[in-house]
Amino acid sequence: MIPSLLTVKDAISLIHKNVNSLNLENVFLSESAGRILRQPLMADRAFPPFDRVMMDGFAINSDAWFAGLRKFVVCGQQMAGYIGAGVESVQECVEVATGASLPTGTDTVLPVEWVARIDDEVVITSPAGVRVESGLFVHRKGSDHAKGDQLVSSGSTLNPGEVAVAATCGYKTLTVSRLPVVGILGTGEELVAVESTPTPFQIRESNIHALSAACVLEGLRPPVVNRVPDDRDKISEAVEMLVGTSDLLIFTGGVSVGRKDYLPDVLAGCGFETIFHGVRQSPGKPLWFGKISDGPIAFGLPGNPISAVVGFVRYVRLTLNLLQGIRANSPITAELTEPFNYTPSFTRFLPVCIQESTSGAMCVQPRPPNNSGDLAALVGTDGFVELPEDEKCYPKGYLAAFFPWRHRGN
Repeated sequence: MIPSLLTVKDAISLIHKNVNSLNLENVFLSESAGRILRQPLMADRAFPPFDRVMMDGFAINSDAWFAGLRKFVVCGQQMAGYIGAGVESVQECVEVATGASLPTGTDTVLPVEWVARIDDEVVITSPAGVRVESGLFVHRKGSDHAKGDQLVSSGSTLNPGEVAVAATCGYKTLTVSRLPVVGILGTGEELVAVESTPTPFQIRESNIHALSAACVLEGLRPPVVNRVPDDRDKISEAVEMLVGTSDLLIFTGGVSVGRKDYLPDVLAGCGFETIFHGVRQSPGKPLWFGKISDGPIAFGLPGNPISAVVGFVRYVRLTLNLLQGIRANSPITAELTEPFNYTPSFTRFLPVCIQESTSGAMCVQPRPPNNSGDLAALVGTDGFVELPEDEKCYPKGYLAAFFPWRHRGN
């Protein structure tokens, strides 16, 4: 029998209390994309490190412009990656390229589009309404950051911008959270392999593949995946094999109160402590969560397909974040485009589709499935909203927490 059911809020709180981050590891910059940084990235020199030209054109001394000079002699050129060019007279200018170091004796860049050139002379005319002043189109040294400034904080996801900062600051390797190793086990007499032809009373396994795909979309390596029938000894053997190689175990099926729902007892026999079993939610009420002290964490997700996927997104994703040192996980708020009524006093996880909006708010259209086994109902949806318990009517415009099927990063 499932003990007293927890609220969703209490279940989330217990997960936070019982999940610690994994050890750290060093990876090469080329392997760091999507990982969680566990060190600050510091500027090893000023940003930018020199007065940087921002436009292809001609560098001049602004004193000449203010004195009324509009014709200049081109005395040299300075391309990106080179130095040495400069002017000795305010009547001279230097041809420059975007990204080049500003030539000595100059302080202003006038774009090539403003220039008429004949041999070594240029005549420059600024467009109407444009004021030429010292520093025009010059990215001043240190104007963004000083040497020693922290540019990326520990705990950041290494997206392209963060990787670019690491590269420009000379970080060949980075300290990151170790990626959790996940093992997935499906149980059920009715399940057959994808390539099999099921009998009328069998179904092809789908949950283990959906959960594996969810892990990969979280940036993890493909999990070890297995399936066993509802046999206590075979489940126990499969669990023991996964315990020694996984940080997180995900089970689907065998977690409710039926005659052959062996999983909770088997996990207890394998050394797992039950943290909670049963949550006031629909779908996915029989959800199980536990751990081995100094060992892996485990989730027992129901065998119904929608319950399994929703359970992953709401609870397992949070755990994967905590294992990698991400403590904050604030959901997005979405607005219902139409009312939804729901009778039981449980938290409801309602699949939705994102709709275009002119208000600036995220708007979602309810797409309720027929039941938690209606896995095809998820096709084309973008995620689900969490509708709190003890309310029966959720009107148009109701604001609810939205959880996308695919994580959008932190």
